[in-house]
Amino acid sequence: MAWDLEASLYKTTVVFDEALTSIQKIVATLARGGYKIQGDPEFRD
Repeated sequence: MAWDLEASLYKTTVVFDEALTSIQKIVATLARGGYKIQGDPEFRD
């Protein structure tokens, strides 16, 4: 039973990390495109 819980927690973490990475890529792309981004986006590892 503990394995199932750990596996689902791990999967959730990985999915969340991938989503965060996508957001970072979008922000970086917009910044390169010359868009002014208000403030400094903070991404914590």
